[in-house]
Amino acid sequence: MIDHYKILTLTFSDARLEELSDYLIADSPETGEVTALQSLKMELGVEELYYLHTCNRVLYLFYSPKSLSDIHHGLIGYLRRQAPDSKVNFGLKKYAGDDAVQHFFEVASSLQSMVVGEHEILRQVREAYEKCWQNGLAGDQIRILFQSALQTAKAVHNKTRISEKAVSVVSLAMKKLRRLGIHPQDEVILIGAGDTMQKVGRFLQEWKMEKVKIFNRSWENLHLMQQILPGAEIHLLEELPDHDLNVPFIITCTSHPDFILTSEIIDSSTGGKGMAGCRGILDLAVPRDVHPEVITDYGLKVIEVESLRTVAEKNKDFRKKEMLLAGKIISAELESFREKVHRRFIERAFRDVPSRVYATRDKALNEVYKDQIENLDPQSQDLIREIVNYMADKCISIPMQTARKQYIAIRKAQSMSTKQSDQYKKD
Repeated sequence: MIDHYKILTLTFSDARLEELSDYLIADSPETGEVTALQSLKMELGVEELYYLHTCNRVLYLFYSPKSLSDIHHGLIGYLRRQAPDSKVNFGLKKYAGDDAVQHFFEVASSLQSMVVGEHEILRQVREAYEKCWQNGLAGDQIRILFQSALQTAKAVHNKTRISEKAVSVVSLAMKKLRRLGIHPQDEVILIGAGDTMQKVGRFLQEWKMEKVKIFNRSWENLHLMQQILPGAEIHLLEELPDHDLNVPFIITCTSHPDFILTSEIIDSSTGGKGMAGCRGILDLAVPRDVHPEVITDYGLKVIEVESLRTVAEKNKDFRKKEMLLAGKIISAELESFREKVHRRFIERAFRDVPSRVYATRDKALNEVYKDQIENLDPQSQDLIREIVNYMADKCISIPMQTARKQYIAIRKAQSMSTKQSDQYKKD
């Protein structure tokens, strides 16, 4: 039943990074993630479980007749016991039935991603499913949901241009950085550790950047950035002149009222050797962090936030149309999934009918009426068997056909009622 699908989730838009990590299943050397998930599934008493976690989200998908409230309470209790010092609360977003299926389709199609239209999430969704399937966490019900989500995501990417034009300043900035030829081996210096730079950090983490230094005024946000980029070096901003700034890329975004990067600071850090090794600077701060003289003195390519905002505004209308189209595709796929689930329900409900009908037929021919049939001539015996076989087949097909017709009639009535309700709201 579609009502048995339930989702509990938390994303980058709902919580700070340190809060998000509290909702992950512990992958300890003693137990391991799979063992912990198997324990969770057993403790909650759910039929099937799917678990997805990325640097931006954690998602628990359940298939169970149990109430979402009971599952929610059970999961929170499990997470609190797993990490007693964590700050796990009841802030998870909850979805059930149609809403859960739609949300899962949107996640797989990247409509819920930090960068709408990106393809990486589909790989992550697939790998999470394979892990859950191979370890007996997910079963047949989650399998058909995953297959439909995969089909939906492909339809969204093939039939829309949703991934073509970014609308956020950070997305556009990182896209420009890609065009400048950034490579995982390139050294990158980040100046600032606020929300914008945390988004930048997630991009760099996905790109598997290996040499990152982060500078900020306070240690608190530096430690948050280090959770996103575990291999990064962290330093206080006052130490910036003591480090060589002649690196391939610098990305800066602080709330400091004065310029952070000046020719004086660069000369001090490089020993007057210049910035020949720097291929680009992203200045995402308002007001700017990079002094104009840096561009003229060193001939550097500096991408500033205002130029990015202009492009972002132009892309918004385009993206809105593509998002609407993607929404229509997902709605159509959701309706198709409903039909698939209900057909399967009917088929499963009638699964034992054929064997029971044929068993009754065989008993009638070979036991109950055996003597009477044997007293008939061969031609009459063949006719009796032909009639009984015909009736057996009809006893199987008629109930299933009737159930399907009744279901189609109910769905049409529900659809008509929904359309009338929507029209009433418009009027």
